[in-house]
Amino acid sequence: MKKRLALIIAVICVMAMALCACGGGNGGGDAAKGEVISCEVFSAVCPKGWQNLPYVDIFAEEQGALEPNILEFVKGKFKNEIDTYGMANVVITCADPDARQLDLKDMYKNVEEVTFDAGGLTWQGYTGELLGFTNLYITSKTDDCTWEISATLNGGDTSFKMDDPDFISIIESLQMN
Repeated sequence: MKKRLALIIAVICVMAMALCACGGGNGGGDAAKGEVISCEVFSAVCPKGWQNLPYVDIFAEEQGALEPNILEFVKGKFKNEIDTYGMANVVITCADPDARQLDLKDMYKNVEEVTFDAGGLTWQGYTGELLGFTNLYITSKTDDCTWEISATLNGGDTSFKMDDPDFISIIESLQMN
């Protein structure tokens, strides 16, 4: 639960600092085998063996309204949100290209910088440990969007690595709506 709360706080801070709107695309494709999941702003493929966890907008006036620019995929099967604690996940946000990014690196132990190419983009960020979990935070900027990916690599019950074909295929499938 603490992991989810920390993630929610981080997303709230990022969203409070920027208007979250973008257009255009990054040229992503349908590299992953799975289901295409869309929010208002973009879509991505949720690979087989993963599930989409609808990302509720906690500030919306309408109860149950979803965030227009965030998708979350959880590795493994779950029945409800409580089941997702202790599972690896990927949260993808498409933010305004000029959005200031909140540097939360100091929250983590054993921080390692990472840079890699996937989906025609260069991704930069870091991994670090927090509350017994290994987390990943990476970004890639385009003219239309700043992609932000926050992930729990080893959720305890499920895990994946940055070179995991499912994870790479999620990135490669990113497509603006």
